[in-house]
Amino acid sequence: MGVPTEFVGHWKLIGQECEPNASELPPKRNAQADLNLQADGSYFLTVEGFPMPGRFNYEALKHGSRITFERSLLHFEMKNGRLENWSEGDSPYLCGNIFVRDE
Repeated sequence: MGVPTEFVGHWKLIGQECEPNASELPPKRNAQADLNLQADGSYFLTVEGFPMPGRFNYEALKHGSRITFERSLLHFEMKNGRLENWSEGDSPYLCGNIFVRDE
């Protein structure tokens, strides 16, 4: 199955959101991060100027869809037009990274 167009494009990190019962708060300063997802399953993630190219896999879920980066296990789910990163492998985060489309 190909990558749905809703994932393809340029995304930027706008911050973090935490679970209501989380014992931590989002950081006061967000990391500078942007993500470029291509229809062929390749990505280019830049965090604080450090480039990280790679490939990702698309997965349709019962309630939504997600992509997983190969060799890193980062999961990004599409929710309300945003890419949300709340886990790495089976390890959930109390605060998730929120990316929006960079128009």
